[in-house]
Amino acid sequence: LSSNFKLSKDLYSRLSAGIFEQMYAGVSLETLYFPNNSNLAFGFEVNKVKSREYRQLFGFRNINGLSNINGHISGYYDTNYYDYHAQIDYGKYLAGDKGYSIKLTRDFRNGWKVGGFFTITNVSHEDFGEGSFDKGIFFSLPFNPLIPYETRSTINEVIKPIQGDGGAKVEVPGRLYYFLNDKSFNNINKTWPKTWR
Repeated sequence: LSSNFKLSKDLYSRLSAGIFEQMYAGVSLETLYFPNNSNLAFGFEVNKVKSREYRQLFGFRNINGLSNINGHISGYYDTNYYDYHAQIDYGKYLAGDKGYSIKLTRDFRNGWKVGGFFTITNVSHEDFGEGSFDKGIFFSLPFNPLIPYETRSTINEVIKPIQGDGGAKVEVPGRLYYFLNDKSFNNINKTWPKTWR
């Protein structure tokens, strides 16, 4: 369950509860300051999560070291350069480690998204293992050009060279920036040539 609402003209909020992903369920609160005609946005997110049982039903299990309360403060920047978007997060991750993540995404006009990210936390090099920090690339492929009717459905994939506990964030559906940025003044302005055509 998720509820999106406005606190003021430029202040948005989201409250979500339920099963967020394959391994975690909980409650999430996010607030985002995003003026409609600005390239910058700032927000914070707080999550209280529990690990789900192995059978993937409605039970839970305890994991030693899991940070039940975690979250981040975030900054978002639309570079206005070939549709590149930058994001930086600082906060507490699922394993209780603290640090920051940097992500760069290119949004293509045909709906494709491609990007990369890295995360550095206070986990020691010995504990983290190979590479000593989390990194990866991702892409999003829209279904719309492939099927005979309109849809916003996509295939999303993340490729990471290693899978570790450090730098892990819970995957909460419907985060506000990605939802709102498509409707921002800057993005609508970019679509006018396509509209007139």
